[in-house]
Amino acid sequence: MFLPQTPTPQPFMVEIIRPPTEQQTITDLLINSLGLAGALAVAAIPLGLVIGYLMIRWNARRPPEAGHMPHVSPSVELNDRPLAHQAKGPPSGPIQSGS
Repeated sequence: MFLPQTPTPQPFMVEIIRPPTEQQTITDLLINSLGLAGALAVAAIPLGLVIGYLMIRWNARRPPEAGHMPHVSPSVELNDRPLAHQAKGPPSGPIQSGS
């Protein structure tokens, strides 16, 4: 019972050869980055103008004090009225009872 012997396979190497790619120099990198920054600046200018216009229109429609609480500092005079501790004489207006 003689079996024929098969030859042992020999290993082989496969080398993948890629096509040459274009090398980027530092000059190409700087030109590309300035191009991206320029595109962002060109997009930001009209957007800023539109947002600025809308904010000006929004503030022109309503007075700025409408959304704020009055000042609580006694040093701030409102509407040129004397403050309570500066008032002379009896208070004007109806007397409020504390009930």
